[in-house]
Amino acid sequence: MEKQQASIDGVQKEHKLNVVKDVFFQGRRTIGYELNYVPSQSYFAGKIYFVNGKERDARFLKFKKSEEALAKKIFTQTSKLKFDQLLSEMVDDEDPAIPLRTNNPDRLIRWWRNVIRNLLRAVKHIHFHDLFHMGLEDTRNYVVVSNGIKIINVQNSLEDLDDPVYPEQVNSWRIKDLKALRNMLKKNILLPGYDSWLDRNYFFDFFDNEDYEYCAYVKQLKNHPFLLTHAERRRWFVEIRLLVNESELNRILDDRAFDEYRDWNWFKDKAPRIQRIYKDPNNKYDGKSVRDLVEFLKDVYLDGEEAADTEVRRSYMKFLNQIYTFI
Repeated sequence: MEKQQASIDGVQKEHKLNVVKDVFFQGRRTIGYELNYVPSQSYFAGKIYFVNGKERDARFLKFKKSEEALAKKIFTQTSKLKFDQLLSEMVDDEDPAIPLRTNNPDRLIRWWRNVIRNLLRAVKHIHFHDLFHMGLEDTRNYVVVSNGIKIINVQNSLEDLDDPVYPEQVNSWRIKDLKALRNMLKKNILLPGYDSWLDRNYFFDFFDNEDYEYCAYVKQLKNHPFLLTHAERRRWFVEIRLLVNESELNRILDDRAFDEYRDWNWFKDKAPRIQRIYKDPNNKYDGKSVRDLVEFLKDVYLDGEEAADTEVRRSYMKFLNQIYTFI
């Protein structure tokens, strides 16, 4: 193994990666780099040195001469990544700029819903390029940008391994990455220590449902009720018959997990908005059949009133999460 050193100016002049004299990376001017060159590898570990005396670990990719345009594009995009702060710095802030909840104490704000969904997509994207992070529990591996949070420091690849890897092992590593993301959110972001946020707790628990095929697993996480808006939950219930046919739905609802809903009209006078729908003479519910409960909740969502959705989630949050897990 040999160590290669060169000045950034030399690289800039030879490959014309930047039209100005100085090369900037993530908003900071660089003065040099070093890397450990291994001819058989497609990338190399090394460091980038900045004019302010700081340095950071980096991964250098190797491209063929015919891939020069691709190399320039990757360099341009990564060097433009500017961020406000590391996520670890935001977590330590006693007065963070971004709250967790809306005025409804049980509902996550849209910004965080989008961020969590995008992080799940990002992890899937990493995996589909035969890469693994193996450090997603650490908030220093995330940066806060103007419109969200991005993952940095991806450091593991299937190419790093000398021995053959079985598909089951690859899937296990992928699941570990996703659970590490869950653990980071659990320990640092989504109100750690606050146990009564049930919707959040069901979302965390769903990460342990490993029986799904990988793509379906990620899709189920992205579309979990915890991350859905009122309109999205409404659409899910209205379209539930598109997901399963009647016989399959009845088979699911016959499961012992739903026994506690065989007598489901327990909201009584505590939820006036859904009582109005329940007592509507045009709607006939027996208050005992679980299938009737599904129909009732569909009618509530068709009514379109967001306040009714809040009452449903308070009265039947566990049911919403259970039926989602089965379907």
